[in-house]
Amino acid sequence: MAISLQSMCIGADSTFVAMAHNPAEFDGVRSMIAIQPLTGRSFAERALEAMGVPEAIGHFETAIQLLTSFKVDDYDMTRFATAVTIPTLVVQVRDDLMTREADVQAIYDAIPAVDKEMFWIGGTSIRHHGYTYFAEHPEKMIDWYNSHP
Repeated sequence: MAISLQSMCIGADSTFVAMAHNPAEFDGVRSMIAIQPLTGRSFAERALEAMGVPEAIGHFETAIQLLTSFKVDDYDMTRFATAVTIPTLVVQVRDDLMTREADVQAIYDAIPAVDKEMFWIGGTSIRHHGYTYFAEHPEKMIDWYNSHP
């Protein structure tokens, strides 16, 4: 059976972490599309900015650590992306209000797979449009999977 992955948002992040911790579980996976991966710090800072309380990041960091034992920077997917060795298409709304373009680019750059591609969605700042993009424009997705049979 041909197996490819399509992981979205925190699901893409979870796939990166799983690949770092259990690489053998991905033997035989032919390719992946990672839709809008994110880093914890960017997401938290952008959310707090949107709420009008950007200075609350310290309080947020404390609360996350108390609740989960993880620090915000433990959710930096750049370090886990280094475990992605399968062909990977990263898809991101370029002007997404909940991330920073440089952070998503850093995630992409950290992926060591030789066969990889970054696809930026333009014309919107709405994160949700990244999740629904292939429902309206399936050609890129179909071409990616067909090129990795």
